[in-house]
Amino acid sequence: MFQRPRIRATDSPSPSVVDTATARAWLDAERQNLVASCAYAATHGLPGHATRLSATLALYLDFGGHFADALTMHSHARNAANSCLDWPAKPHAWANLGPSLSGLGRHAQAAEHLERALVICRSIGFRAVLPAH
Repeated sequence: MFQRPRIRATDSPSPSVVDTATARAWLDAERQNLVASCAYAATHGLPGHATRLSATLALYLDFGGHFADALTMHSHARNAANSCLDWPAKPHAWANLGPSLSGLGRHAQAAEHLERALVICRSIGFRAVLPAH
């Protein structure tokens, strides 16, 4: 099963996140930068960064109702996973598009993306892949 990436300690400053409200406020303030970072990573040779960032933020974006940003980010992740044939990330990127499209009222497209994720899972032997929720 796909797992969220572990974050290494860095020497760079990071926000003090003491509770859920503080974390959500930081994510809200930095959401556009995070979406732009995903797009940059996907189009500048860092596909793994794009797919992991997309997977990490899927719950926040979808449950927060940020469907347009989720669609942008997950689309970049899907394209990145497809371009480098990152088989473990590929079905997750496709599956994460489902809730985003559904949240935008594009239910038929959501179903198509979820079905595509299922086809990929079957082709590579994954037993189950769900959106990162």
